[in-house]
Amino acid sequence: MCVLLEARPLRIRLFHKEIYRTKVASPTDVKQVRQFMGLAGYFRKFIPNFACRTACITNLTKSGVLFQWTAEHERAKEYVINCLVSEPLLTIFNPDLPTELHTDASSVGYGGILIQKYDGQNRVVAYFSKRTSPSECKYHSYELETLAIINSLKHFRVYLIGIKFTIVTDCNAIKATVNKREILPRVARWWTYLQDFNYEIVYRKGSSLSHVDFFSRNPVSVLHVSQHEPWLHIQQKGDAEVQQMISDLREGKLDPKQYVEKDGLLFHQNIAPNKSKTMRFFVPRQSRLGLLRLFHDEQCHIGTDKTIASIMQHFWFPRLRRFVQNYVKHCLVCAVKKTRTGPLQGFVRVPEKPSTPFHIVHVDCLGPLPVSSQKFKYVLVMIDAFTKYCHLTPLKSVTAAETQQAFQTFIGSFGTPRVIVSDSGTNFHNLSLCRFLDDLCIEYHFITPDVHRANGQVERYMRTLMNLIRIETRVRSEWPNVLWKIQLVLNTTVQKSTNTTPMRALMGLETTTPLIQAVVNNLGQDVTPVRNLQVDRERVRERLQTQSHEEIAALNTKRRDQVRYSVGDFVLLHRSSKMHASKTDFEYMGPYEIVHITNEGRYELKRVGARKHKIVKAAKEQLRLWPSEWSIAANMGEILDLIDTE
Repeated sequence: MCVLLEARPLRIRLFHKEIYRTKVASPTDVKQVRQFMGLAGYFRKFIPNFACRTACITNLTKSGVLFQWTAEHERAKEYVINCLVSEPLLTIFNPDLPTELHTDASSVGYGGILIQKYDGQNRVVAYFSKRTSPSECKYHSYELETLAIINSLKHFRVYLIGIKFTIVTDCNAIKATVNKREILPRVARWWTYLQDFNYEIVYRKGSSLSHVDFFSRNPVSVLHVSQHEPWLHIQQKGDAEVQQMISDLREGKLDPKQYVEKDGLLFHQNIAPNKSKTMRFFVPRQSRLGLLRLFHDEQCHIGTDKTIASIMQHFWFPRLRRFVQNYVKHCLVCAVKKTRTGPLQGFVRVPEKPSTPFHIVHVDCLGPLPVSSQKFKYVLVMIDAFTKYCHLTPLKSVTAAETQQAFQTFIGSFGTPRVIVSDSGTNFHNLSLCRFLDDLCIEYHFITPDVHRANGQVERYMRTLMNLIRIETRVRSEWPNVLWKIQLVLNTTVQKSTNTTPMRALMGLETTTPLIQAVVNNLGQDVTPVRNLQVDRERVRERLQTQSHEEIAALNTKRRDQVRYSVGDFVLLHRSSKMHASKTDFEYMGPYEIVHITNEGRYELKRVGARKHKIVKAAKEQLRLWPSEWSIAANMGEILDLIDTE
């Protein structure tokens, strides 16, 4: 049974013309009479003159009385049914009142009654009944009772989702299901559906559930007692703006080529170049937001263009495109769950280029690799940003102590760099290591998480290094023995970015691997050109600068800088790849508040509502504006005014 509501000033009541009522078959034996009286007797408080009006039906249950259903009995039955689907028994659902779902099942069918307590009295919100299928009628009684609960929950889901309620059943075994270690797969699937609800199961004797027992043993069909007026007809009748437009259309003040009245409804008409006409329902102001939620939220939050296309298949209203664009723009579900599309936000800046060797050193760790015989498992890679000189150090673990020891060896060999750049790995982002570098007056820069291009000098080497290790290693565990050769090859081959070898740019030496050097020396002539180290470095400096500008310019052609963020703005932060437990995780986290914008264009964020005020650094491309509450505004007029001012 379905109920519609009628709104009047200061009151909301049942709309009696729009009640879907049950068509109950007349009893054919005494057993069915008792079942019907069980339903009627449970709600006898709400049936005036119950004893007198049902006396003729009650007499049929007495022993020795010949069963004969007459017109008098039928009138009494219809009187009871009318009382069961009318006020004061039938009432409007109130989510703030105690709610109970009474269910029962038999091999014939199952039923449910949604009940709420008003002033201590049980009053009905709606009834549900369904006949069992040929396969369901063979189920065990425990399975049938569980099925009655599941199907009643599906039927009344719109009422029960999100509130706490009580399920009342006469099957005590259902309460014990929660504690069972093994249950039937079919029942397990049903119980999985129950996890969507906040409920408590209560057992009552079958005699106290005679009202719902009637529906389980006498499944009823649903009969629509009257044709209701289309919802849009009701909305247009109650909208002064639409009524004025209809009046203007009748008086010739509105263009008849754009608007048409048909059967009391206002339509918008579009005439195509080929003279074909398309008519769409005109949607009043107060219905537009609900309609948009239906076409966007209930259609898996499809994009703006698809939402507009879906709406315009049937409906139209002024400024529809801007209305949908603003709604989708402020949709929190879309903002948090959808991946980034289109150009990345924020232009890449030209980084500072060093002019001397080991001014800036980029570091990272490769691994874990197969454990070697010397217990090595990782490789610490250090790249000079100017000469591209590569230094490889095998590590047994990625601890701060071992990383610091590798730094000391590197500094002892090549001197103290001005800046060291690394990611925020635990072996790098360590207090003792930071203090060690600070004592040496070395600036320690951590790149923004998931912005790998900031440490691209060493990131690009990782793939090459891994390929060379695979090629040179005969036994997987002996990879540390070939690191010296790989380092020599990388440092004696021409780098594309500098157009020279790291060895030549660093030391002015023309050297290569031992075998190649032996082949060249065997020729007996030295054809190596005489080079000036300072001239070579000047050429490297110019080439690095030129290539950097070209790469940044090419990268920025695929980017936009349309969104502006300020201190105090609330944003969403893109979830890094390391934080994705599965592909179904949210794409963005938040909200975060921007607390500072660095000179390098990075944003320092603070999680809103977090107990620990940890500062997170992010790039512009990782941010997305936190959507305002436009999409849940209560006043439709305020929304439309907002669109007009944008």
